[in-house]
Amino acid sequence: MRDRIKQRWRETFGWAAIALGAMAAVLGWVGVSGKDLAPLQLPYLASGGVFGVLLTIVGVGLLIAADVRRDRDRLARMEGDIVELQELLRQALESSPARGRRRSA
Repeated sequence: MRDRIKQRWRETFGWAAIALGAMAAVLGWVGVSGKDLAPLQLPYLASGGVFGVLLTIVGVGLLIAADVRRDRDRLARMEGDIVELQELLRQALESSPARGRRRSA
């Protein structure tokens, strides 16, 4: 379990940041909804709304970074497989007995 969290820390922290951002935005909205005057609403907007949006942006950025890393690792594995297949094909063609023969028409 610990190794999986270590490998996927970007996703874990990304989802946690999104959840905290949503909670901060909801708490800011609850604070704003109880005040009628705009000057009394500003602290709630500044703390809850802005902080919530920033946490959400950080969370999305971490999720994107995790996705890019996963794609990069997958491409590296595929590249290794292709190189291995090229070597096997090259060896098979070099050791083929029919390589030097030509077909007569």
